[in-house]
Amino acid sequence: MLPILVFLPIVAFIAILLRAPARFTAVAASVANLALGIYAAASWQNECWNFSLPVLEKPALNLAFGMPDGMSAVMILLSVIVTLAAVLTTKAPAGSERLHYGSSLLISAGALGAFASTDLFFFYAFHELALIPTFIMIGLFGRGDRREAAWKITIYLGVGSIVLLAGLLWLSNLTGTLDMTKMIATAGTIDPAAQKGIAALLLIGFGTLVSLFPFHSWAAPAYASAPAPVAMLHAGVLKKFGLYGLLRLAIPLLPDGLQAWLTPLLVLLLGNILWVGLVTISQKRLDGMLGNSSVMHMGYIFLAIAALIAETGRRIVITAPITLKAPIIIDASLPGTVIESHGKLPVFCGVDGIDAFDVRAILCTIRGLLITSPNVTGNTSTLTFGAAVLAKADGLRVQDVDTFGCDSLVVGETDVDDVHVTGCKVLVTSGNNAPAVYVDGERWRITGNRLDGRGTGVAVLAGTASQYAAIVGNDCEGDGITTSAGLGSNTISANTNAGTVTAHATDDALGGNT
Repeated sequence: MLPILVFLPIVAFIAILLRAPARFTAVAASVANLALGIYAAASWQNECWNFSLPVLEKPALNLAFGMPDGMSAVMILLSVIVTLAAVLTTKAPAGSERLHYGSSLLISAGALGAFASTDLFFFYAFHELALIPTFIMIGLFGRGDRREAAWKITIYLGVGSIVLLAGLLWLSNLTGTLDMTKMIATAGTIDPAAQKGIAALLLIGFGTLVSLFPFHSWAAPAYASAPAPVAMLHAGVLKKFGLYGLLRLAIPLLPDGLQAWLTPLLVLLLGNILWVGLVTISQKRLDGMLGNSSVMHMGYIFLAIAALIAETGRRIVITAPITLKAPIIIDASLPGTVIESHGKLPVFCGVDGIDAFDVRAILCTIRGLLITSPNVTGNTSTLTFGAAVLAKADGLRVQDVDTFGCDSLVVGETDVDDVHVTGCKVLVTSGNNAPAVYVDGERWRITGNRLDGRGTGVAVLAGTASQYAAIVGNDCEGDGITTSAGLGSNTISANTNAGTVTAHATDDALGGNT
């Protein structure tokens, strides 16, 4: 139903062009969208809001809408509330009603489309749609030196959009998709050097759109000059597009790149808080004070984003062997945490049956470790511990991890999605018939691993909630692969020494396993 929410303002705009009563049509469409927006925010997890219409095959381009989390729902609710307020407060000069009300509806449609889109192309395109009537309304109906304000906002946001487009195209090229959901699933796979370049482009592009110092001088004159409904919609809704883009794309996909620019970002946001704050205090007119205060408060929002970047980029480097008496818990408040060692230093599990890592935060990475138990002699152990990694949150990456003496390498809780296990070696010695990897969510990728259960266990067991998993190119050392009779659509191919491969879900794809 999200297409209705997005295109209803456009339909109303067309009706106004065809001489339908401007105010009545705009108010009716805004009230209808408000009711639909409230329902969307209250039921955003319902599948009825997802929509996808193929537009191009190569590149794969889809007019796709969805609310992957509550952030989209909040922004959509904000958009419909401010739209109705803007329409109700519009006082159009005689003869210009259609342009005034139609512009408000187009800005609303662009904002709603940007916040609802899950395809990168339309995410960008809808925002650009909303900018066009903003420029026109300031140039034609603004106060004061409206033409200068219109040219300034057009040039600044035009250049910012071009820089942003370059960063988005680079990001899309590296992830191989325009689907933002699939993009997020590749978190942790982008080279840190490339991350730094993309992060710089996105910070400049999104930063210009939300008036980050020193790319801010367009904002205060534009808001002071713009008609009140346009200022409400741009400052209250559309300006948040840049912040939304940073949270939606940059923070999960570019943690290393953002870390590299964290100090410069802190310096720039102080410009918003201190310099623009002093300018705000010195204003003699209310419209100038409101315009500058809108720029100033962006500094505080960027300060919160900087704090999130600092937490998201948390990196724990193990520099000496450690012995665990209890699991290392990565708390849900620490998304993007990376735990690694140089030279595969051992992490010993010193208590029988404990798990090594309990990952409760999204988009975390564990790589380059040897997880084992004390007194290892060759491939045997006097102690058996539980799972090397418990996956309790989406987006976990387990890369180049070796384990000896565990029941399982990775165990995922039900409905934990987008976990990648690559380049790992596991030797199960417990004899408990536990799987080396237990999958029970969507879009798991288990590729290029050596999963040795010593013939007593199962290399990979996919539970009833597993769907769209790719179990490809693993050396299973004689152990089997089993998928339960669940959601299915899993791919099991090119695995060697795979023993018995059993698919209980009828639409699982098998091929080339030996």
